[in-house]
Amino acid sequence: EPLFDAPLAVMADRRHPLTRRTALALSDTLGEAWTLSPPGSYLGVSVTELFKRRKLDVPTAVVTTISVYMRLNLLATGPFLTILPARMARHRGNAAWLRCLDIDLGDSTAPIAFITMARRRTPGAVEMFRAACREAATDETTR
Repeated sequence: EPLFDAPLAVMADRRHPLTRRTALALSDTLGEAWTLSPPGSYLGVSVTELFKRRKLDVPTAVVTTISVYMRLNLLATGPFLTILPARMARHRGNAAWLRCLDIDLGDSTAPIAFITMARRRTPGAVEMFRAACREAATDETTR
């Protein structure tokens, strides 16, 4: 169940040298250390398509993980880059240190969605959570 589309961004710690540069191209990041989602994951496929549309090879990831938490920690403690929804840089816990690089990824959006298993009963607490998320997503799309 799609809730809203989230544009993607190349992200780094505020101290990364590329954060001081403007009007970067995605090709300018190829020699950097990357942490990415696994190639078969939804975000991994989105990132692969993003590079291919620009006729670039996907950079070899130093660390591949599905864990956003781990990728953010790697960014905070080392010279890594990653691609995540741009909205994450505005989260109050990340805004002080996380930066989106000045790279136009205008054709990149990833849907934020619920993924549920077919023919499974959904507990009441999950339905309440889904209702709250739908309401938040409606607020998100009206901003």
